[in-house]
Amino acid sequence: MKRIYELGDKIRDYVNTKNLYDIYYKDNLDDWMKLCVSMDILRDTCNALRYFEESGFGKDVGETYLKLYGFFQAIFLQQDAIRGLHSVITKSEFKKDENSSWSNIRELRNIIVGHPIEKKTDKTTKRTVPVQAFMSNDEFMIASWDKVKMVEEFIQIKIKVTYEQYKIDAEKQLENIYDHQIKRWGEIMDTGNWVLHNHPQK
Repeated sequence: MKRIYELGDKIRDYVNTKNLYDIYYKDNLDDWMKLCVSMDILRDTCNALRYFEESGFGKDVGETYLKLYGFFQAIFLQQDAIRGLHSVITKSEFKKDENSSWSNIRELRNIIVGHPIEKKTDKTTKRTVPVQAFMSNDEFMIASWDKVKMVEEFIQIKIKVTYEQYKIDAEKQLENIYDHQIKRWGEIMDTGNWVLHNHPQK
């Protein structure tokens, strides 16, 4: 999560150094607020997830569930923040492969935290709960009832592996956003001045 935090700060520092509010967003206030909120939520979720990396899910039952739910929600919010940055800075549609680690952990959030009582898909409805006896910082088990199959499935979730894969995906997205800033508005020089490649288009 350290790298994601650093990339978020690079994007923030670029916005401040370039004074993009005055030269571009002053006349695009909604985009400016979306950019600001996205940068703040990215930093906040990085802090939350760095704390999780240091402390894990904990040992007390209440603490474990609070951190489990908070862990997935923090990732969900972080993804939305990255999507917000992508939307405002690149002015293009955010696309993600359904089989990517980004999509996989988001779907886990939807099943376990977002809509555990009733998660509808194109083919069925699932009702899911974490199995308390099989929870660790590396993996845990969920029990998921499939309405169409009429069976309860027990699925092992390798959360540490899934999380590490997600972070790689998130880093690539933020690197792309930062690179797009440079292509769009120019490089920041050591003197504090900057070279403009293309004039901002409103």
